[in-house]
Amino acid sequence: MAYVMQTWYNDEAGGTPIDADALNHIEQGIYDAAASMPDDLGISDIDGLQDALDDKQPAGSYQVAGDYSTSDDLSDLSDQVFKGAVFNVLSYGAKGDGATDDTAAFQSAIDAIAAAGGGTLWVPPKRYALSTSAVTTTVILRADHMTVWAYGATFMRPTAWQRAMFTCSTRTGQTGYGSGVRHLTWYGGTFQGSLKDSNYITPFGLHHAQYCTFRDIRIENCQAGGSHCFDLGGCEGIRVQNCTFLGTVDVISSGNNVAEAVQLDGSYMGTLTGGTENVGFDGLLTRDVVVENCNYLPFTDSEGTVWPCANALGAHFMVEGKYYDHIRFLNNYIKDPRTCPVVSGDPTATRGVVHLPTAKDVVIANNTFVRTVADKPCSVIRVEGVNTGVLASADPSSSGAAKGTFATPVVPTDITIKDNVIQGFNTGVTTSEMECILVAGVDATNGAGSRVTVRGNQISNSYSSSASTHAFAIKLTKITEASVSENTVINSYGAIRLETDCERVTVVNNKIRTTNYKPIHLYGVTFCSVQGNVVSDYNAQLHIDGGSTDCAVIGNNLSNPASGFTGTATGAFTTTRIMIIGNFIVNTGDTLAAAIGANSGLTHSALTQNFIVGYTNPTSAAPDSTTISTGNFIQ
Repeated sequence: MAYVMQTWYNDEAGGTPIDADALNHIEQGIYDAAASMPDDLGISDIDGLQDALDDKQPAGSYQVAGDYSTSDDLSDLSDQVFKGAVFNVLSYGAKGDGATDDTAAFQSAIDAIAAAGGGTLWVPPKRYALSTSAVTTTVILRADHMTVWAYGATFMRPTAWQRAMFTCSTRTGQTGYGSGVRHLTWYGGTFQGSLKDSNYITPFGLHHAQYCTFRDIRIENCQAGGSHCFDLGGCEGIRVQNCTFLGTVDVISSGNNVAEAVQLDGSYMGTLTGGTENVGFDGLLTRDVVVENCNYLPFTDSEGTVWPCANALGAHFMVEGKYYDHIRFLNNYIKDPRTCPVVSGDPTATRGVVHLPTAKDVVIANNTFVRTVADKPCSVIRVEGVNTGVLASADPSSSGAAKGTFATPVVPTDITIKDNVIQGFNTGVTTSEMECILVAGVDATNGAGSRVTVRGNQISNSYSSSASTHAFAIKLTKITEASVSENTVINSYGAIRLETDCERVTVVNNKIRTTNYKPIHLYGVTFCSVQGNVVSDYNAQLHIDGGSTDCAVIGNNLSNPASGFTGTATGAFTTTRIMIIGNFIVNTGDTLAAAIGANSGLTHSALTQNFIVGYTNPTSAAPDSTTISTGNFIQ
């Protein structure tokens, strides 16, 4: 069959950062595949592949804008695109009429690819009914080195049937990463459910999948309850790129808090999405996952009902001594996610748009989170340690793995949260606090998280005066060796809080404007410093208390307290070895009594060399005699 090759050049891909050499490689693959196709292949227009390529422009050497390109993380995927024989699912009996169940046809085509040692499954643009109640089975992705080309195709069920659609089962007698499908690359396609009809779809339920990439997939109106779009049990090397997730059911109860669009899970009996074979459990947790350049959006159905977007990425299955390791969430856009209550005292019900318990080596960067509708409270980014869950001694292959208290908590380590935009998420609700960004350990003795960076995030409009409880925009608790720097926080209840056993944490060069409570609060911390921050329009002090020790507040600029504010700009109470030195504390409104709050519980400290304007006294009360409070410049 005739196919006209097109030559691609850099900067001619509609502004998408794609390597032209990779596109030309794909063109050659299409040409070679078309030249070898028999006349009875059943394809009326092979040039449809060209149209799909022009429209979607997938590339093997994919490059991501920003600091975290994943092009080096996997081998060049262009070697797999259209490599080997092309298997048209229509040639294996698929009808694509939206009514006939095509599960058997897809399975036959995939099994043929497995027998050939790899190849391309071409799914022409039609409506395919799969894994319906008529067959009660899923399509099993058991062919290694397989590429699926599904641009323009729609996958659906005519009526509800609660099973996954495409699954990956562990090979008989095998365990470990890669004992499921390996080197699968999936391009395009739409999965279409109906939330109003309870016709939910989990597109991919994967067990022990390894080095698999999913690109340009649209998942529409599919997710509800405890279901997921990608359920990853004991997987490794998974990439979800350029996908769109539309709509989920909005349920406030904690029992329905467990639905994530991309779920990280463990290889344990009972964790897999319905339809995946319950064999080959070995206790491995998913690792090495990148979710990038995806859109998570609300969906408006034919009756005008607006379904919010799902929680983007998360986990709620925790195992003693084990981590979800090397997780990246990059360059994604999230708008109006579902309500997501935080349930006090229940770590498995702690949720946010991105929620990662027991995680290490995590980067959450360059994402945009936007809330435009009221009354749907949720936290945004939560990375937390836990000390309860499945015990290390539990048998992964037994139903109901033993749970209990961990001998040693599993806590966040090597966490980077940077350059995200968070707009309109109200941190105050009627039941609990919902920080925009929270990183939390478990206890100071052997359960403190460590090596945390929160940098360059922009958080705005997170305060609502109508809420009965409130939270800070950024909070770290029980964390050591961390920095909170170069963030911009505007119109918040409080901007940054370090609390309860944080140690060796710096709060540096942040810009904070319009806080309705303390702009920066250090409570019960040690060896922490607050330096070079610019704070204005505040309604309470930059505050140190709760028995904090060995902390410094140096070189900050605090100006323009809010109208009606009558307190002090900064303060240290019932603390010891605190330095408040070299700060610019300026009030251009009515002259206030004191710039620095203090009491007799402040001992062995120094409040000196501060430049104070618009205050009559440097301190509100005399500190203990062991504290120096002279040498300030008052104007």
